Amino acid sequence: MSEYFRKKMFPEQKEFRGKCVDCHGALELYEIDFKNKSKILICRRCSLLHLYTKSFLGGWKLVKARKMSEPL
Repeated sequence: MSEYFRKKMFPEQKEFRGKCVDCHGALELYEIDFKNKSKILICRRCSLLHLYTKSFLGGWKLVKARKMSEPL
């Protein structure tokens, strides 16, 4: 199977460098908001949501980690 079709048929997981604050599992992108300069990552293992905002120097800063059932 060619490399092009393999990538189309089986896309790679959206994994990021961040680790979960609770179980240290890999984080996956859940939602990104370019207007408010924020993103939400979700842990694959424990389904904890991590809310990040863009910092003044251009990096991402963790603001809040919460369970999925809690209101925003």
